[in-house]
Amino acid sequence: SRAHGSTFDFDIGVTGLSVLALAEAQLEVGGSDSLEAATRGANWLAGQQDRLGRFLKAGEQSRMYGQAVATLAMLRVYELRPTESLRSAIERALAFGVRAQSARGGWSYVPGLSADTSHTGWFVLALARARQAGFSIPGPTLADARQYVNAMTDSQGRVSYDVIGRTSSGLTGTPVAVNACLDGSLDSESPAYPSAQRLLRSTPNWSDAQHNLYLWFFASIGLKESSSIRKVRAWQNQLVETLIAHQDRSGGTDFGSWANNDTVHANVGRVYSTSLAILCLVQAK
Repeated sequence: SRAHGSTFDFDIGVTGLSVLALAEAQLEVGGSDSLEAATRGANWLAGQQDRLGRFLKAGEQSRMYGQAVATLAMLRVYELRPTESLRSAIERALAFGVRAQSARGGWSYVPGLSADTSHTGWFVLALARARQAGFSIPGPTLADARQYVNAMTDSQGRVSYDVIGRTSSGLTGTPVAVNACLDGSLDSESPAYPSAQRLLRSTPNWSDAQHNLYLWFFASIGLKESSSIRKVRAWQNQLVETLIAHQDRSGGTDFGSWANNDTVHANVGRVYSTSLAILCLVQAK
């Protein structure tokens, strides 16, 4: 990750995001190059595990983020190109993820001891995807996670990070994605509906000093399953237009990428921002 602009070690997480983006790109544009690269990335991730399913790359920061993202990435490749070795790695990662859930129902930096909405959102994406792919996930694991995220969301759709009342606009998409992934859809009866409405009142705008690819990624996942809600299509179209307009077309080494310059995660590098941009485009198309 440092080789591509990150100011800290986040190789597991950035590799996971790139694997997800490559897998989705292969489905969109065809050919085998993207899937081959995604497979190499997924196999590398599997090789970073210990016997308990933890990803323990030396010096890695934000390991629990990387844990969830890597699990999700291996799942996506397994769906496209299943192998027994990858399945075994996924099962180990899922088992660790389930054990790492805290009594509050969520996940955070320390396995089993604390919870925050951001980590929990990533783990729900991974575990819900695993359940959809046929892996066994205990029912209470996802039910408790949903309850935690919804408890951190107030009646106006504002979302707190780890203490109720300490809200963050960058997390508004998380309850929308969590509820949509677990229910398969999202409508006006969903507990995440106020958050969806909050998102739709502020359409994506790159010139906005607060533009946030992390927010757009979770929002695009949730709103994709919210077609019955008015203005979703307009939000998706605006996101696509915004991202296409700001893709690097200079012809240099950064050609095709997106700058990592939002005010929230501007220290993770271009692989991070480009992977999230691709995933947003796929969800919003």
